Amino acid sequence: MEWCGKGVLHVRFQYPLQKDGRLIVGSLQSGFYCQKGRLNMADTFRTLSASAEAEFKDKGSRFIAYAYPIRTTEDVKKLVDDQRQAHYKARHWCYAYRLGTDGLQFRANDDGEPSGSAGRPILGQIDSFGLTDVLIIVVRYFGGTLLGVPGLIHAYKTAVAEALKTAVVVEKTSKNRIFALRLSKFERCHEDCQTASG
Repeated sequence: MEWCGKGVLHVRFQYPLQKDGRLIVGSLQSGFYCQKGRLNMADTFRTLSASAEAEFKDKGSRFIAYAYPIRTTEDVKKLVDDQRQAHYKARHWCYAYRLGTDGLQFRANDDGEPSGSAGRPILGQIDSFGLTDVLIIVVRYFGGTLLGVPGLIHAYKTAVAEALKTAVVVEKTSKNRIFALRLSKFERCHEDCQTASG
C-alpha cells in the first residue's frame, strides 16, 4: 500500500487472476477506482518444488537437514512439531525460514545451540541459494564431542547446503494487481476482494 497524495492510495492485492489479468469479481468493475485499466506486476521468486534432505556427520554428531517448500508460518509450526516427534531422541531441532515474494518475513532459531551457531547459518544458505517460501530444519543428534561455535556453524551450513544441492528449485511468478483508489472506497474494495478469493 502506497500513499500517493490527495486522498488516494496505491493498493496491491494478491487475489486470483484470470489469464487476461482481470480480477475474478464482478463488483470490482463498478468503477469506483480512481484509475481504470490494468497494471499487472510480476513478482518472480525461487523456491523448492518438493522437500529434500541430507545428512552431515562430524565427530559423532549427526546433522540431518530437511528442506521444505512452505506458504505460511502455520506450515513452519507443523513441520517443526512433526520433526520433533519423528526425532524425539535428538538433542536439537534448529531451523530457519524465509517467506514472501519479497522475502521480508523470516526467522532463525538456534534451539539451544550457542547464539548464532545454527539458525543464522541455516538462513544464510537459504539466502545463498536465492530462495524464499522455504523452511529448513536441521535435526542434531549429539555424538558426545563438543564442536565449538565454528564447528557448529560449519556443520549446520554444510548439512543445509547438501540438502539444497539435491533439491529441485523452481522459479514462480506471483501476479499482483495495483489500483489507485480513494480512502473512502478502500474498505469496500478489500471486502470485495476477500469475497472473490473465497
